Amino acid sequence: MELIVRVAGKKYNIGKKTDPDKPALCKTYTEALNRLIEEHLEVYFEPYPDAEFRTKYLWTLGCHNVFTSNLEILKDLFKKCN
Repeated sequence: MELIVRVAGKKYNIGKKTDPDKPALCKTYTEALNRLIEEHLEVYFEPYPDAEFRTKYLWTLGCHNVFTSNLEILKDLFKKCN
């Protein structure tokens, strides 16, 4: 993520710090990062049908049965991890 933020800062010349001869295209790193994502990266993102995945694989009777039958073991495990 740090690399993407730095690329955005360099590409959009944040505050004229990166190249004094070119005008700043964005005032903040946040603005530059948003612009970089919208102009160059967003086209590669595909929405993931997460609700469909949950209803098909997680919110099933089989998953419910596994969790309820092992609930005490899971509670003990979470106590040890915290």
